[in-house]
Amino acid sequence: MTLAPHVTRPEPDAEQGVGRGPLVVWRTWLLQPEQISGIPILTGLYGFRWPGPEMDAKCTLQDPAIGDHRPGRRRIDRHHRVIPDPHCSCGIYAGLDELTRLRSPRPPRRVPFVTGFVALSGRVLVDGEMLRAQHATIIGPLSLALGRPPFWHSLAPVVTASLPARVVAYRGTYRTLWTKRDVGEAGPMWLQSQARALSLRYRVAVEVAGSR
Repeated sequence: MTLAPHVTRPEPDAEQGVGRGPLVVWRTWLLQPEQISGIPILTGLYGFRWPGPEMDAKCTLQDPAIGDHRPGRRRIDRHHRVIPDPHCSCGIYAGLDELTRLRSPRPPRRVPFVTGFVALSGRVLVDGEMLRAQHATIIGPLSLALGRPPFWHSLAPVVTASLPARVVAYRGTYRTLWTKRDVGEAGPMWLQSQARALSLRYRVAVEVAGSR
């Protein structure tokens, strides 16, 4: 069993709501299959890709070009002196109390997801229970799960308990099906192979949820 690092809280400096890392917090990701390498890649819940264990925040918003009043006018990348900016939504997000509180937003149902620890550094903005950081490094351990079952599972637990989980690639992501049909890959085998691949890519320990 891999021991989880201690989750730390930010200490705000003189500027209200702003702190400095490093801070160890908990995050949630989804997975995408990569067609070329065959190695899965982590993405944020809104699709932002994490190619490696270290991430620098970027502002992905654009503003209309100044002086261009034509229909469909040009848009240019928004520029901030330091990211995250207090007056924007940019930054690497993480929850302050995600170990004890219900995470919001939650991963979609029937979609495999990963949870684990990251170290936030650089500028860190604090907004209630939400953090936005300038830099982040995945430090692990990570935990890979098959996903939240569909709602109807709770309505017929006796029937669904006999349905094995299988994972398929669907529209650039993974989906978990609870079915006796011979589709995709058996859940336990998929979890083990993906955990090994994620461990190599992000250079951290990756465990399978419920395997302890």
